[in-house]
Amino acid sequence: LILLRYYNELSLEEMASMLHISNGAVRTRLSRTTALLKNIFTE
Repeated sequence: LILLRYYNELSLEEMASMLHISNGAVRTRLSRTTALLKNIFTE
């Protein structure tokens, strides 16, 4: 998700369509992934 969003510069709608999930699910997964990475890199 991080690569799709920031490297490929896809919108949430484009990501949702590509992954066959809702926009809300993309937002939730992206938020959780970002928090996980932040936690990993601050340890």
